[in-house]
Amino acid sequence: MIYLTELYYFFDQKNFPYEKAVLVTAQKVSEWSKYYRVKLLAPKKGIVELERSGQLPDNVSERKEFILKLLEWVWENSYTSDLFLLYLNDDEKNNSKVRKFDHHDDTCCWYMNLSNEEFRELTATLKQNDLPEDLYYPEDKAIMIPYPWKIKIFGWLIGGQKVYTPKRWQAEHRNG
Repeated sequence: MIYLTELYYFFDQKNFPYEKAVLVTAQKVSEWSKYYRVKLLAPKKGIVELERSGQLPDNVSERKEFILKLLEWVWENSYTSDLFLLYLNDDEKNNSKVRKFDHHDDTCCWYMNLSNEEFRELTATLKQNDLPEDLYYPEDKAIMIPYPWKIKIFGWLIGGQKVYTPKRWQAEHRNG
């Protein structure tokens, strides 16, 4: 099942521990992954190495330490902590399906492909690390509202929609 990031925490909560949330999530998902790819998307001036990829260590504790060092490398060498690519997956290429962990540019575009059991374990890990249990939600819980406008482009009538995460939907309706 596909899980998305609850943007309410990342954008609407001051002082939310973004790096901790990424680290805890990536370390947990790495338990079910064999391969990684990371790329700096906003490298600091002079940084030559922009990308790393390969097989994760077999030992789970070594794998978690590897993810820690990998993310530290990203954050030390980037102008911003949230603009990077990080893929974790159970096969090396996997260009045709959603990866286990897919942070392909910034926080708004982050998703995971986990089994129900993996998601339950991730949720428990988030709670153990003092992070919100609802930091991620099933894709089918996104609220999509059609925009009340349509435009005509090259003869095509185009409309739009706004997508809300569950908590952002609640917050907007609480505030009117």
